[in-house]
Amino acid sequence: MIKTFPAISILLILLTVQARAESFLNFGKTIKLSVDKTTLSSAQHLYRTTNAVTLATANRILVRLEKNKTALLLNHLDNVKSSEILADFPEFSIHLLYLHKNNALNFARELMKHPDVVYAQPDFLQVTQGKFRFSDHPSAAPHSSSSSADVWQNWKQAIHFSDTTTQGSGVKVAVIDDAFDLSHPAFKNIQLTFRMNSDSRTENVSPKADHEKHGTMVAGLLWANWPEKKLHGLIPDAEMIAIANQYNWTSAVVLSLYLAYIAGADVINCSWGMPMLMQPIADTVKAIRRHGRNGKGSAIVFAAGNQRKPVDSADTLQSMAEVTSVAAIDPQYRVISNYGKTVDIAAPGLLATTDPRNHNKVSYIGGSSSAAPVISATIAMIYSLSPQLTISQVEQLLQKISHPSPLKNHDFGLVNVKLAVNCAALWNSKNSREVFPGTCFSSKGY
Repeated sequence: MIKTFPAISILLILLTVQARAESFLNFGKTIKLSVDKTTLSSAQHLYRTTNAVTLATANRILVRLEKNKTALLLNHLDNVKSSEILADFPEFSIHLLYLHKNNALNFARELMKHPDVVYAQPDFLQVTQGKFRFSDHPSAAPHSSSSSADVWQNWKQAIHFSDTTTQGSGVKVAVIDDAFDLSHPAFKNIQLTFRMNSDSRTENVSPKADHEKHGTMVAGLLWANWPEKKLHGLIPDAEMIAIANQYNWTSAVVLSLYLAYIAGADVINCSWGMPMLMQPIADTVKAIRRHGRNGKGSAIVFAAGNQRKPVDSADTLQSMAEVTSVAAIDPQYRVISNYGKTVDIAAPGLLATTDPRNHNKVSYIGGSSSAAPVISATIAMIYSLSPQLTISQVEQLLQKISHPSPLKNHDFGLVNVKLAVNCAALWNSKNSREVFPGTCFSSKGY
């Protein structure tokens, strides 16, 4: 088998990436790349797509193999130094190959010629201003000059969160984010069941730099237990799965999602986004949607982003039908995040949470970064009351109970947490064969 594999010529190996324009395949389409004049390092090269997305490559390739195909050939190629399995599902597996040289674009094209390879794609770093800077939008982010009118002091009442009694017991919620300061006093009672750093492949999820604060703030919304500061998390009884991932490498995102899956996550919260959807990530999301929660499907919640622009393109993670995309609104019920037909639901932004830089202070997190955990918590409460529900049924429920008004001129509505939880409880108590009892929607609850 190995002898039939097309070898890479010496000329291709020696050819520098700066010599000509490049390309790669994504969902079967050719993505053209122009060479960036700047290189990150001798081991990494920069490219730019026609849509102005900057991509870096290294000496790594992701390969998808179907389940009945052997992976032995991958370790016997001359250019492969080592390999690891990033994700392993019933139908397929995704492997990461470490190459001796950074000729990933050329080598991926050669791998595509092998009959056992579904696709091969370079491991791309999507170079952005910051993966976890959704909260830095000037109109949605916490600033020292923020007035009390900008902050949702009574946001739980606005979406009827205060009227619920369940707190997520029996549910596992994974947060994929930059880092988590679990030494914070607000987390003294947290139920941490799994933690992993997908960059270092260790259990150290603590911040290494001052800017790694986003994950701690998201976790504070969900699990903070700090009565002296009047800070109470949305689902303190839920179990936490902490997945630290600082960078936008395709391999790191695939591994992060897969770690959440094998840790048994019922809900996966991602308060971040990426400018370009890569096929290995999409395949992983779809597989988790199918196989999570013993086949009932895990919920994968993404922030819509804070550029205040329509996101109807199918080129982003947030646009996938398999994820729940969340927009943010302010106290005046104005949308302060991205919007569009691919957005599923809205929740409040700019909320009080833990301050990772000062353990004696309450901070604020804004935009869709804070709205996404509200929806993750809502789904966790639904699962807590009615664990038999499939992800499709939960999405149908959220669509039915979300109120389009006062969000005018938008295709999505504002979440009503009380109504969602009551619907789930009614389903559970009636043991109805209907998807949802009709009486559940006799009143919009607003």
